[in-house]
Amino acid sequence: MTIRLTYAEAEEQYQAAGEEKLQCDPTDELDVTLKVDAPYAQRWKRKIVLREGIHLKIIQSQYKDRLIISEPEVESNYIGCNFLQYC
Repeated sequence: MTIRLTYAEAEEQYQAAGEEKLQCDPTDELDVTLKVDAPYAQRWKRKIVLREGIHLKIIQSQYKDRLIISEPEVESNYIGCNFLQYC
């Protein structure tokens, strides 16, 4: 079964699921890992502040089913890369 969501719906479900903060190094406030259990996926998000104005965000998602998320085309000031692993 394939689940279709808009980007707004997907983010809304992630927000409703809440985040569990996991801290690899409790003394480093600039490196935070968050875990989210949404109805359709489990997601880990790591945010690292490299220096003022430069942030690195790494997201790993494990989907429970096939998922299509429609993202609107927007102008942004960040660089994004997606890597998919097929088993």
